[in-house]
Amino acid sequence: MTTLENGNRKDNGGERLEALREELTEAGHTIWLAGLGAVKRVGEEGRGLFDSLVERGRKVEKRQFKTIDRTLAQTTRRVRDLSGRVQSRVEVGVRDTLHRLGVATRDDLQALTGRLEALDRKISRAAGEPS
Repeated sequence: MTTLENGNRKDNGGERLEALREELTEAGHTIWLAGLGAVKRVGEEGRGLFDSLVERGRKVEKRQFKTIDRTLAQTTRRVRDLSGRVQSRVEVGVRDTLHRLGVATRDDLQALTGRLEALDRKISRAAGEPS
């Protein structure tokens, strides 16, 4: 404590504490205001950010669907091609198996029918019958 000229005693420690209290109160209030401002900004910009993320998600989803459609079309073409190849190989295998077993195929029967018809016409002409 110090004594002033008029005889009153001055408390330097108390003044410093009061000044520190005021400074801390002001700093706390400033921090509070900054927090309120941050909350307000997040509220305002948060909606914009959310909308932006939704729009980006739509674009990604659209690209993914295009990729899926393209992949599906390619896969469908490949399956059709492979199916055609398998069917062709099965037909050749069946035809060869039937030939080995001596079973006539449709082509064999059609050729035989054609030969029989031609033979029938020749017999009819030889016998003098109209064809």
